[in-house]
Amino acid sequence: MDLLRLRFSFRAIDPVQLPEYSGSAWRGLFGHSLRAIACVTRQPTCNGCLLLRNCAYPVLFETPAAALDAAGIGPERAGQTGPDTLPHPFVLEPDLDAPPAIAAGGALGLGLTLIGAVEQRLTFVIAAFVEAGKRGLGPTQARLQLHVVSWERSVGSNEWQPLWSPQHGLGPAPTPTAAEPPPCPAAVRVRLLTPLRIKAGGGFPTPGTFRVRDLLRNLHTRLHRLSQLYGGEPGAFAWAHVAEHADALVVADIDLHWRDWRRWSNRQQAHQPMGGLVGSFVLGGPALAAYWPVLWLGQWVHAGKGTAFGLGGYRLEPLADPKPQADGPGGGGSRGLQP
Repeated sequence: MDLLRLRFSFRAIDPVQLPEYSGSAWRGLFGHSLRAIACVTRQPTCNGCLLLRNCAYPVLFETPAAALDAAGIGPERAGQTGPDTLPHPFVLEPDLDAPPAIAAGGALGLGLTLIGAVEQRLTFVIAAFVEAGKRGLGPTQARLQLHVVSWERSVGSNEWQPLWSPQHGLGPAPTPTAAEPPPCPAAVRVRLLTPLRIKAGGGFPTPGTFRVRDLLRNLHTRLHRLSQLYGGEPGAFAWAHVAEHADALVVADIDLHWRDWRRWSNRQQAHQPMGGLVGSFVLGGPALAAYWPVLWLGQWVHAGKGTAFGLGGYRLEPLADPKPQADGPGGGGSRGLQP
């Protein structure tokens, strides 16, 4: 699966008051700005538009007919699946360390991962964030100036190269690279950085009912569908191929809690609950190698619901030894993964 990771660096023109979690504000601003610069027909909706398969806006924010055709998903299946369950080919990563208030002249960053061949829309994406800065972020619509756009030379390398700036314009187009994981460690700590919302058993798991099996199954399903829609090898993410190894995976040092968050939906004119699990746990055991490629790749595409807002984000910390503590979830205990 090809990924292109970008980093946008802004300077605040006005004082910025960030909401509790800025991912929703960024997504809304990105969508409105992209549609404003990409739509040439000015139709109120994308339905029935002759440019649906080619316009940058529906490619990123509406699953286009071309992607459904390529994945073998007919209109009847697409309708049953629903637009909210078809993954978008991008993931936003707001700066989690940003202070809630940023003075004029202060810096603000935003990460964006593009999935598949959407690099063809790269200039539209950059132009959309230039426009987004003019429109303003947050409840006060604080204006921002896009200072520089950088891209990661290889996924997970943390080696960033300038791509665009107002002074130098657009540099050579970057090439998305297939994300290749490093060797599997003996154990790994999984840090859930933004609320993880995974449907299991008819609801969202709590710290007491969370099972790593549900996370792994969700990651396999998400990566399988992304590969179907935007290019890749769906068969590499078949859950059935690895589900049988689940019992051999050891979960240790569990420290999870629920973080509430609500976002305002303009479409539904109501607040929507978007809370989920944050915290950490350790994975080890002989079966870790079977899940390692998907776990590693999932860092960049996120897991669960709300990934376009940046939810379900996590990072992995390789460990030499998981060193399980006393039994018991939530207090640093260890337990086997449930089948």
